[in-house]
Amino acid sequence: MKLKLLKITTFSIIVILFIANSSFMFLGTQARYIQDDYCYGEKIRNEGFFKTQFNSYFYSVPYSGNRYSLTLFSGIFDLFSEGAYPFFTFISIILFISGLILLLSNLSRIFPINLHIEQILIIAFSIAFLTLYISPNRFQTVFFRSGSLPYFYPIIFNIWIGYLLLKYINYENKHLLYIIACITFLSSGFSEVGTVVQFSFWTFLLSLFIFRKKNKKLILAASVVVAVSIIGLILLILCPNNYERQVNFGDPNTIYNLFKFGPAFGLDFIRYSIKGYYIPIFALILLASLMSLQIETPFVDLKETIIFVFITILISYLLIVANILPSLYAYRAYPNARGLMPATFIIIIAFFLIGLSVGWLIKGIIYRNKTLFNSLQILLFFIMAIYFARSGIRVFSEYPQYHQRASLWDARHAYILEQIDHGEKELLVSAIDSFYMTFELQPEPYHWVNRCAALWYGVDSIKADM
Repeated sequence: MKLKLLKITTFSIIVILFIANSSFMFLGTQARYIQDDYCYGEKIRNEGFFKTQFNSYFYSVPYSGNRYSLTLFSGIFDLFSEGAYPFFTFISIILFISGLILLLSNLSRIFPINLHIEQILIIAFSIAFLTLYISPNRFQTVFFRSGSLPYFYPIIFNIWIGYLLLKYINYENKHLLYIIACITFLSSGFSEVGTVVQFSFWTFLLSLFIFRKKNKKLILAASVVVAVSIIGLILLILCPNNYERQVNFGDPNTIYNLFKFGPAFGLDFIRYSIKGYYIPIFALILLASLMSLQIETPFVDLKETIIFVFITILISYLLIVANILPSLYAYRAYPNARGLMPATFIIIIAFFLIGLSVGWLIKGIIYRNKTLFNSLQILLFFIMAIYFARSGIRVFSEYPQYHQRASLWDARHAYILEQIDHGEKELLVSAIDSFYMTFELQPEPYHWVNRCAALWYGVDSIKADM
């Protein structure tokens, strides 16, 4: 009876997690062009796809032209016009979750943990949901395309790099190395933050593989990722328009200040994350502990488990510091909220691994009493189901404000197109309130957002009536 109840609760939490993640996709259908989107879009419309890629890197543009993958993927999405924008979040989350599922499936084959499909789904869905749920400035990192691509997509791409690397080890297909190199190169071009974190993570892994004397294929694949990450970082740094961009922010920070403030800012981020999101983090640890009760431990004794936890904490901390350093160097400031998206994912993974370790440590004690063991699993699943259902409802509760903005944008867009059909070139439109620290059209036609929007619509000027 208890075994049947356990299967029912397992299936229920999978359904709840799927619906909870779908709430983000549903909100994404209400996303519309805003701020930088107009700037990327007008370049594609006025210069063409391929010319935009070249001009953005070598000439002055109103956005970060050195981020070649950001320009590339913004251009790809813009080829489908504004009608494709509401599908952006759906595509992002599908890539995120499917990558996690495939990565976990291959990890299960390499390490003796024997994950079943239902366990893989629960882990992938919960990591995806909690990453999005506690992401700093969720609108900018998930729904705002020009904010999501530079900070969320490096996470997605590195998950797929990990999956392909494991595939290469299992099947020894040399063509996979070329695919890994290409995806790494693309992942390196979204942002300086993403590339520095990517380089740091794979360098740590490569060092660990060499130290542990892992097989040559693993070392070779990790070396390819590190080498291509360096190439991508060099391209970001050597972009001709970087000088103009840096002038706007003043001289970069000193190396002394990086060492002085970087580690302290990293600790601050961890402290603020735990303090601000202690309930989601506790739920994550609880869920991870529950998963560890159902799967085999890959460690032979207590000492190995403790070493694993220590290494997890250390590498996670160093990666968070790496996330902070680019902004601290270039802007002499703590990163803005969306720039901390990679660090948020690192926090989620770190606490999940800690939760797994806790479960493995207590598993032997609990497993001695089979009735207690099964009852505890059912209770934890029930608690998790309630938590994720409640959290999913909270996400969905934001739909009215997203829908309101989308409706206002659609009405204004239709009005602008109507005025253009009538031959108008200088437009006065209704203002829409700014959304989650982004800029909407302003009363001043010379504002950078207004200029990009005017070029995107193909008019001389556009301003908002406040």
